[in-house]
Amino acid sequence: MSRVRVGDWAHKWLETKTNLKPTTRRDYESLLQAHVVPRWGSMTLAEVKHEDITCWLADLSARGLSASRVRAVHVALSQMLKLAVRSGRLARNPAEYVPLPRVHRADKRYLTHDEVDALADAAGEFRPVILFLSYTGVRYGEMAALRLG
Repeated sequence: MSRVRVGDWAHKWLETKTNLKPTTRRDYESLLQAHVVPRWGSMTLAEVKHEDITCWLADLSARGLSASRVRAVHVALSQMLKLAVRSGRLARNPAEYVPLPRVHRADKRYLTHDEVDALADAAGEFRPVILFLSYTGVRYGEMAALRLG
């Protein structure tokens, strides 16, 4: 069994993630520092148990962490432990098959024609932009990239 500490392994795992966008790397670093390392950092990889992960994630949810954030924390921990399995430091990944909270998507709200018109009026000289974006569904970056020809 592995005697490597989870905190040390977390940093090693992050070093292996060479193909990440800078924002994704920062998100992983944040997840590790805010949630994973404080709870698991001083333990060895071999001490991390499935039932403890399950209870920990349920506790994160109960303390108000959003379902999507709990799932992101789980992804980081699970990928880190997956590398430990592939490296021969663990026989199996204790983060596999952990029940995760459901992400409830809020119903989308669409502006009425009158609301779009009021917003466009309030935008002043940008009225055509508001109308274009509202009625085409094009995102702002896509609109900005449009060229004649």
